[in-house]
Amino acid sequence: MGALPRTAIGKWGFYSTVIFVVLFIAGASDVAMPFPSFVIFGIGIAGMVLNVVAFVKKDRSVTGILVGALVGAFIIFWLGGELLFPH
Repeated sequence: MGALPRTAIGKWGFYSTVIFVVLFIAGASDVAMPFPSFVIFGIGIAGMVLNVVAFVKKDRSVTGILVGALVGAFIIFWLGGELLFPH
């Protein structure tokens, strides 16, 4: 088990989840964002799916598992909160 992913799918999944985190934090601040929030969350969901596929294909990296699981749980809870308690 390495720290970073070794396969191409694992790298794509890891970097897309990192991009999601950066864009989400930038969108929450006062920075003008060129992307709508559904595109940002689409990037996060794609990264989560790619991390799961990489895990199934035997890419057992610590950051791929942790980052993918944390971002996936965050997206699921955020989406559930937005659907249950719209503002």
